[in-house]
Amino acid sequence: MKRLWSSSGCVAISRIVRRGIRQKRPVPEPSPSAANAPVEWLKESTTYADTHSAVVDPYTKSPYPDEDIEELLRKGEAQSSKSSAYKKWVAERHKKRKIFQLNFDHIPIEEQIVALFPGQGAQHVGMGSKLSECPEACRVYDEASEILGYDIKKLCLEGPKSKLDQTIYCQPAVFVSSMAALELAKSTKNSFMDRVTDTAGFSVGEYAALVLAGVISFQDALRLVNTRAKLMHECNQRIASGMVTVRVSAASRLDEAMADARELASEKGEEPICEIANFLFCGVKVVGASNTCLKFLEDNQERYAFQVQLRSFFSIRSSF
Repeated sequence: MKRLWSSSGCVAISRIVRRGIRQKRPVPEPSPSAANAPVEWLKESTTYADTHSAVVDPYTKSPYPDEDIEELLRKGEAQSSKSSAYKKWVAERHKKRKIFQLNFDHIPIEEQIVALFPGQGAQHVGMGSKLSECPEACRVYDEASEILGYDIKKLCLEGPKSKLDQTIYCQPAVFVSSMAALELAKSTKNSFMDRVTDTAGFSVGEYAALVLAGVISFQDALRLVNTRAKLMHECNQRIASGMVTVRVSAASRLDEAMADARELASEKGEEPICEIANFLFCGVKVVGASNTCLKFLEDNQERYAFQVQLRSFFSIRSSF
């Protein structure tokens, strides 16, 4: 009696009872016409209970043909084998892949070079004049002129300033001049590239840093910069606007000044946009605004205790 009421005994009795019930239900036989027909996985007489019992009860006959189940299992094993082989191949490939780590410990810290490239706002008529005697730098200007379709070197050296300050010309000019200056540094300092450990750029200067790092070519970078400049120029044509670099202190009331500038623009029926476009570093911010608002900031900088240091004739980083 103890064995009868054990857990294993209960399971055995349950199976016997279910087996007896199952044996009373006839298993449907396929018709002769369906012998060569495509496999129909779910018959009308097949229920979920039949399928579930076939899995959990070893005494119950499966509602599916044995050969079909065997074929399905074979396909599953083959697929699993392929998947395992692929995973093994991927693992081996990762093992063979070399991980390169930059190590500049062999370069004394005082000899290491960090190459930084400027962005829009650094342009001035005559930039590149010190590069004219460097053949490598001149080739950079010549190649850039062919890609851009105009004489970029002449624009940098002679201006006019009104044209050089336009975004569509300014960004390619700053980028190309940076690349020309890099060629001058390479030619005059034999170990220059061997001592460059880091590089970075501000705004459009990021593209120059990418070229130096070997991420993209000079030609591709110039085409990207040119397209970027055209799109930004088109955006800026929608409304007369610009940007100013502002130095602030604890006593500055820049937020109040921007609010007053927006109010003035609204009174004139213009777009009341005057906002922080960039936080350069501690104490220095960039404001993007309409020309009316920019003029208000420039004329009232002493009143609100801040200093306007640099103006750019575009405001792509603001709501414009």
